[in-house]
Amino acid sequence: MVVKVVNMSTNIPRFQILKGLTDQQVADKLKLDLSYYNKVKNGRIVPRVDIALRISKVLGRSIHTLWELDKE
Repeated sequence: MVVKVVNMSTNIPRFQILKGLTDQQVADKLKLDLSYYNKVKNGRIVPRVDIALRISKVLGRSIHTLWELDKE
């Protein structure tokens, strides 16, 4: 079976709010530039796997909880 990924949405903003962290605080914990983190958070870019793992650790959620693949 072939699955074509047509969209990848993110739940990062919701879980970031639940943790009570600002964008700058998350970016600092991840040692990422704030503008890069904001692009990931807002779904404009898909991060490398290592960065996705770091984000999931900082927010205390699994990668599968933070990102959802919309399949066609």
